[in-house]
Amino acid sequence: MEASLLVLLAFIAGSRQASIKVDPSTLPTFLTSSQVFKVKDQDRVVLPCEVTNPGPYVLAWKKGIAVLSAGSVKVSPDPRVQLINGFNLEIREVGPQDSGDYVCQIGTLEPREITHTLEVLGFTLKSWNF
Repeated sequence: MEASLLVLLAFIAGSRQASIKVDPSTLPTFLTSSQVFKVKDQDRVVLPCEVTNPGPYVLAWKKGIAVLSAGSVKVSPDPRVQLINGFNLEIREVGPQDSGDYVCQIGTLEPREITHTLEVLGFTLKSWNF
């Protein structure tokens, strides 16, 4: 009896999810495309993320599994990182540890995202004085 009830509840929950209808014309879309940024060591970079129709959806910046921001809230403890002019991500005093992919994601039912790649130039192992 309990197993049947669980199956029924799972079916009802699945039916509710499947019945969510969203008008595609009201979904947010990116005005910004994925790009590669090549920046000199210790320079500043701004990674753009401009969206139309943001509506109630939350926009987040991520690097790997680390969440840098959610909505207008900065989550990263790094003082060099901040949001400017909306949802553009600024990184000051860029260093080799900042190289990699940065994802700007909109939390729609099927998440949409763009990925910027940051390459730090002018960095060599010699500059680390090994």
